[in-house]
Amino acid sequence: MTHSHRRRSRGFTLIELLVVIAIIAILAAILFPVFAQAREAARKTQCLSNVRQIMTGITMYAQDYDEQLPQGTRAGVCTNATTGVAGEGRWMHQIHPYVKNAGVHTCPSDSQRTVWDPGACGNFGDYGYNAFMLNNQPLASVVKPAETIVIADGQSAGSQGNRFRLRPDVQTGPNTWDGAPWTTWAVAESRVTYRHQNQANFGFLDGHAKVMRPSDINRTAATEDGNALTAEAQYLLWNRN
Repeated sequence: MTHSHRRRSRGFTLIELLVVIAIIAILAAILFPVFAQAREAARKTQCLSNVRQIMTGITMYAQDYDEQLPQGTRAGVCTNATTGVAGEGRWMHQIHPYVKNAGVHTCPSDSQRTVWDPGACGNFGDYGYNAFMLNNQPLASVVKPAETIVIADGQSAGSQGNRFRLRPDVQTGPNTWDGAPWTTWAVAESRVTYRHQNQANFGFLDGHAKVMRPSDINRTAATEDGNALTAEAQYLLWNRN
């Protein structure tokens, strides 16, 4: 009886414990990256949902303003919630009455994110607007709405500057950025941010949104449909042609 009891209560040996620990470490090394990718996939999906909601707001805004798109920055469209003083508002302020959710301007994958405040004039969120090509433009002026970028993941929120606007990542020539208004836009502040595993979410003028890589959105051409394009219009997914 005593001998049997001793056999039943024998613990693990040191070697057995080390083997178990090694197996757990191997499994953790395999599964942790998978879990991280799954979390990022969920954040990317939420971000894509944000872009779709913003595009709905832009479309509704245009319908109420004679089919004219928002302006990147416009005076008098924001009233400071603290002081009550009217001030300069971004395109987000202009469409806010249609979106009615400040949270959609915050990308969940942005580690520096702050919730966009519609009561703070002159601020911005995590998404930039193709203002150079689309400022105040009528919808009818855009020939291929399904192929025209309107918004995308932009630079991280947190400091003032040109982060509410977007420009393509590449130049079609050495002097593309020399002409106004490109020169007034800080290059580092007005670029697309590929924060979703080297991908970014884009919203197009027909209302659809999708995930794209840099090689997808930086395509350029000197001509389109047999017509010569200016340097600024050579960005195929950014121009109005």
